[in-house]
Amino acid sequence: MSPVPQREYAYEAFLAYDQELQSRQLWDDCDRVTRILEKIQKVDKDTFHNAQYNRIYVDEIQDYTQAQLALFFTFCKER
Repeated sequence: MSPVPQREYAYEAFLAYDQELQSRQLWDDCDRVTRILEKIQKVDKDTFHNAQYNRIYVDEIQDYTQAQLALFFTFCKER
């Protein structure tokens, strides 16, 4: 199977999955992480800075999504 039809098939599967979630009013891990990141952006910067960490240790980093990694970076103080 060439990459283009394979990509189209994968996208159709994603759309069906997304439609099923919406029709049943469910959410997945990506929805959860995105919602957390959206809420963090609305929090007062000083309040959020006090909730940040100097270090976060993560095991099996290859098992996390990019959205989850963004969440880890968000909770680390800048150096």
